[in-house]
Amino acid sequence: MRAALAELTGIGSGGPRLTLVDVGAERPANVAVTSIEASTARDVAGVRSRFEVGISNFSDTAVADAELRLSIADQVLPPLILPHLFRPVSLWLLAPGVIVQPTVPQGFATGTAYGDLVVTVLALVAVLLVRGERRGAVVAAWVFNVAGFVDALRNCVVGIVSRAPVHMGAAALVPAFAVPLLLASHVLVFAVLRAHRRNRARCTG
Repeated sequence: MRAALAELTGIGSGGPRLTLVDVGAERPANVAVTSIEASTARDVAGVRSRFEVGISNFSDTAVADAELRLSIADQVLPPLILPHLFRPVSLWLLAPGVIVQPTVPQGFATGTAYGDLVVTVLALVAVLLVRGERRGAVVAAWVFNVAGFVDALRNCVVGIVSRAPVHMGAAALVPAFAVPLLLASHVLVFAVLRAHRRNRARCTG
């Protein structure tokens, strides 16, 4: 079944998980998903966000109500969150004279290092909850993304104002390339979470 759905959706063997729950009868009815097609183009991170699903009832009794859940968050969000687990690399700012110059601004170094450490913990919690589809996964993803985005912007502003790159030597190449990538991933996570909220509101509205 999983292989057939993966072939229909065209997103690989690790495709979406489908759970069909009969909520209108005491005994499960013989209900099957007979078709699934993407009705829109690929959305954020290359995942189709809207599907048309065909369901057939092969039992003798009518099914009054059925719920079909398609989970894509556990496929989309982890690749966007995992890069943030490398943010503690900024802890080398706490050892001036080793990689960066001893004159690196203390306020920038301390705030960046400990801020990135906190965000990394939030990222780890979020990716574990999202990947396992646990309760509170969406909230954890929101908390991580807001905190991480604000922390990254803070580091950029304080670093520019204090002219921190001047005191970092060749190590300045790390934030020069890593920070834009992290900010881009934050924007993508926001897009995924907003799409999830809109879809949920549409389903419950």
